[in-house]
Amino acid sequence: MGVDHLQHPDAHLEQSSRSDLSNTEIADALEELGSLYALDEADAYRVRAYRNAAASIRSCPSSVAALARQGHARQLPHVGETIEAKIIDLLQTGWIPATCRLTQRFPKGLTEIMRLPGIGPKRARLLYEQIGVDSLPALRLAAEQHRLRGIQGLSARFEQSVLEAIDAS
Repeated sequence: MGVDHLQHPDAHLEQSSRSDLSNTEIADALEELGSLYALDEADAYRVRAYRNAAASIRSCPSSVAALARQGHARQLPHVGETIEAKIIDLLQTGWIPATCRLTQRFPKGLTEIMRLPGIGPKRARLLYEQIGVDSLPALRLAAEQHRLRGIQGLSARFEQSVLEAIDAS
């Protein structure tokens, strides 16, 4: 399940509390925030912290929402005060303010592109800034039109691997 509904600033108008979020939904929201930080060229430690926290939350056998409401989410590995605060924001409002700020700078499609093998944050940002690729359909079209190979460091082989990865997803 995606986290589209978790990032919108008006989400709190539809539902004042999202305390029913599953561990997977919380982890997805933190994973997406980590990916957005990576696109924003944030410190690698910060990116890794969000990804590690997401993995810890995914593997937690108990409800992280319940732990956070009790002020005990920090007992989980890789969850500190800042990440616990973001979980509480998510539970109370349905969104994380930092995610909203970063999605204003980077299209959501870039995080989807980063899920493809061989495309990390630097490459996704390069594709966006140089040829306007902001979604999987735009990436497919650019690869089919052989526009990726016009970017320094990318080749016809890369275009082919992108098409294969999109078809497999």
